[in-house]
Amino acid sequence: MAGLWITVDELDPQFQENEYAQDAVKTASYLMWSMSGRKYFGTQTITERYVRFAPLLNMHLLQEAALVNAIITKTTEMIEPWVSAETRIRLRSQPVQSIQTVRSTKGEIYSPDNYYVVDRSTIQFSEGALIVPADIEITYTYGMNPPTMGKVAAKRLAQEFIRLWTGDDDCALPRRVTSVSRQGVNYTILDQQDFIAELRTGIYEIDLFLKTNNPDGAKKRARVFTPDIPRARKYTRKTRKLTASARDIVVPAGGTETITVTLASINAAFLYSQAGWTPEVVLRSYDGTYSKTVSGASYITVTSTNISITVPYADAFAVLRMIDPGTWDLYGVQNGASTYITSGNLDVDLT
Repeated sequence: MAGLWITVDELDPQFQENEYAQDAVKTASYLMWSMSGRKYFGTQTITERYVRFAPLLNMHLLQEAALVNAIITKTTEMIEPWVSAETRIRLRSQPVQSIQTVRSTKGEIYSPDNYYVVDRSTIQFSEGALIVPADIEITYTYGMNPPTMGKVAAKRLAQEFIRLWTGDDDCALPRRVTSVSRQGVNYTILDQQDFIAELRTGIYEIDLFLKTNNPDGAKKRARVFTPDIPRARKYTRKTRKLTASARDIVVPAGGTETITVTLASINAAFLYSQAGWTPEVVLRSYDGTYSKTVSGASYITVTSTNISITVPYADAFAVLRMIDPGTWDLYGVQNGASTYITSGNLDVDLT
């Protein structure tokens, strides 16, 4: 389950401040997701890389742009003549809601005019788009949110759990124990909980939703696996290396990003007030494998009070490449010696 069906703020006011509210929301969301066949698991955005080879270069290529998970050893120029201009790629995670970014390993961002989504599962490249998926990265959103009726059912279930856990006699959840007194003899009966075996709760609006959305009591949603089409590699990005701050630079795909900070906040007034100082910024990958030093008016502007730093997408990609975020460091250089000033996170926003 990727996300909650409801939030605490969606509960009735008398339940929102209850100490069990968050746990009840989580429990109800999980149970509704599971009992409805695990179809409505929310939405999430992921990045995957797809690789394909040309058969005339002794590379394996299946029909309909099937993919293999490997690193290419031939250049794109060698592959281009053998790849059809009309290509489709079946994405690994479905249903597909939207495509955020399609880019090559060189960092080129392809225009949305060159592709579209078919059957909520496949990205179709337009004829003549000249996109060669020899090694291509796709960022997209997939998943399915619960319908309104499902959210109403989850809300009711969460509130009933709060009643149960607080000992409220108005709780509508079925109880197992029934006390019986007959002819002076007291005893208890434990029901067989048939409603659980049938994936029901005993509450009308909840069971109505479950019956209409999962009439056969399926344990999980149906999936189709084809051994002839290997699945794509999915990225698990590292978290940003430094603590988040106002100095973080997040560059939009294909664009530029500029941040402005006050010289006083980073103890760097000397960059303006003292002669002979030149500011430089060093962009670094997460592990420091790649780096680039930039300076000059196109990257750095200093006034009497502020310093502005601009990073274009091409420079960010040259350092960060395809996966993880990195960092940037500001230095003051005078007479060939560098003085460290401050740092921030560097990232590319593909969404």
